[in-house]
Amino acid sequence: MRSAAERAEHYHSARPAYASGISAFAARHLTTATQVMADIGCGTGLSTRQLAAIAERVIGVEPDPAMLAIAVDTTASSGITFQAGTAERTGLVDDCADLIVAGSCAEWFDPVPTRVEWQRVLRSGGLVLLMWNHRVVLDEAGRRWDRLWNRHLGPRLGPFPEDIEREVVPRFLGGPIHEFRRVHRHPYDLDRLLGFAWSSGYAPRGHPRRAQALADDIHAYSHDHGKVWLTFQTVAYLGTLLPVDSQAPAPPDRRPRVETGTISAGDQA
Repeated sequence: MRSAAERAEHYHSARPAYASGISAFAARHLTTATQVMADIGCGTGLSTRQLAAIAERVIGVEPDPAMLAIAVDTTASSGITFQAGTAERTGLVDDCADLIVAGSCAEWFDPVPTRVEWQRVLRSGGLVLLMWNHRVVLDEAGRRWDRLWNRHLGPRLGPFPEDIEREVVPRFLGGPIHEFRRVHRHPYDLDRLLGFAWSSGYAPRGHPRRAQALADDIHAYSHDHGKVWLTFQTVAYLGTLLPVDSQAPAPPDRRPRVETGTISAGDQA
């Protein structure tokens, strides 16, 4: 059975970065200088380090001890610190953050306690950035990987990508919402494909036969396709925090303004 520490190592080595341009997108819409950014559910620090340039100080908050340990061990910048905490209980002091970020995790937060906590932590005029990386199928290698993933790592427990805007974002953001979308590609050899699969919370831990079947299918896939470029789309939403006493609104008739980009093959995780 693979341990939490092994899963964290796989997450760190195999998960893709967010698309280039995400930092510039956030910086462009911040109305004041960002002194402190809080990255909630920061995992191993991938998003924390990628967005660090837009703030003078960055605090990563993560509940998983194995993920947190890797974030600390792999981050050399003196302007970035990490601490244990959750979205609902960050451990941050009052009025300390100009920007709160949550990458690929907001769907797991309890909305009302999270908004209470974030309202306490955010300074006046502070903003919230929610972002995700979704797999995109563009070619036969991508279609086969998608089938393999769904066969071994399904069924999905959280919302599907198309439900993020309709269901998740309105639980947290209010007022004008700026949207960012960009497609990007990342290279995957056999080791990274195995790591990517085992970084998933849906991987068959504690089930030796299912685990072996997953490994066998990934080896066969890599044998047939060699090194592949998997495609992802970063989607991000930036806006003000929905007030604690507000109900999440019905889905809007019009989509937020979208900022798009082309495929960027050089975005390495």
